[in-house]
Amino acid sequence: MTDPGNPLIAKLEKHRQGPSEEPGRVNPNAKRKAVVQDTCQSTQPSQTEGKPYTICFEPAEPAARNAIQALARPAEVPEWCADFLNEWPTNRVQGCSHQLGTIIVRQGVKQVGKFELDLWSLITANPAKNEITFDQWVGAEDLDGQGYAIMFTAIPGCSGPCNVMTNPYPPTELVEGEYKRVHHELSGQLSGTQVEVSNGIFPEAELVFIHPLAVDAVTVVSEIFEPLRCDYKAAGGDIAYYGCVFPLFWGTHKVPRSILLGYANHIAEAQTEGLPGAPPTPGNNYPLHRIRNQSDITENRNTACQDAPSPRPAGWECDEYPPASTLEGAATSGGDYSWRLIPIEQNQAGGAHLKGFYRDYRLIARDAFYIQVVN
Repeated sequence: MTDPGNPLIAKLEKHRQGPSEEPGRVNPNAKRKAVVQDTCQSTQPSQTEGKPYTICFEPAEPAARNAIQALARPAEVPEWCADFLNEWPTNRVQGCSHQLGTIIVRQGVKQVGKFELDLWSLITANPAKNEITFDQWVGAEDLDGQGYAIMFTAIPGCSGPCNVMTNPYPPTELVEGEYKRVHHELSGQLSGTQVEVSNGIFPEAELVFIHPLAVDAVTVVSEIFEPLRCDYKAAGGDIAYYGCVFPLFWGTHKVPRSILLGYANHIAEAQTEGLPGAPPTPGNNYPLHRIRNQSDITENRNTACQDAPSPRPAGWECDEYPPASTLEGAATSGGDYSWRLIPIEQNQAGGAHLKGFYRDYRLIARDAFYIQVVN
């Protein structure tokens, strides 16, 4: 049992990092590129009576990014998202993309208008609710000629076990130098009657640009290629019943040495000796995986601490690594493990700190994660 009066637990609360604070990265196993088809290359000049124009989209290459981008990153978009163009980096609860390009209006082969499109997309999963939001900021710069007449609408979508909760965004005029924000809401398909997991959720949004005198329209698709997951009670009864995350992002549980000296030193020593769980380095990526079966957790703890003095010295407990609540634990893995005697307050506070990480990152059984000692 964890002592609720343990002063170390309150100190650790100030050091706990939420999942939205961890910088995002591009998953090498997910499709990397956002959909940015160059329709200007394929559009054939044409016109009909009363509709003399055609409209097309020319995406920007990364090398042209600084020359095109004129608007500041929206404050709501994480700073780490600015490091990527036409990709979808994610952390445990957020995924974002940045797309740039030029919307061009033509009359025959002659360009008669344009504007520079600056598009940010942000998908946010709520780890404590059955809720996914998809926000977009549609910016226009360097409007010219018939470019001023272009409007846009936004159509939300989703593939997999999910529901779209909002209607299409109505036709809206662009304003030079400003963003128009579009907000969509989605949810996982969960009955709420039994433990459920809805995996493989892929939100998308189509921005459709229209000109009143154009024979066609331009559709710019923002579609993430890393799945989301929503679940009901799969993370445990002491965690919010509903929640959604990006499960392929393996978060890092950070243990402050300044508060948990003995506990942190044991982790660092065990990882140095080759036990799994350290943050990945080239050629070394061996995460831990959460388990929730209580009998397995107890067996892991008993196996790891079977050689520790019994009874324990007053004020000391046996700490095991890898943690008993992981598949890599002493009994469930059948592999190497480590034990140390450390002060009771540190052992219990360290366990509570790990449970808080499980809750914040919404880890269910077999979810992978890392542990890092920080100074």
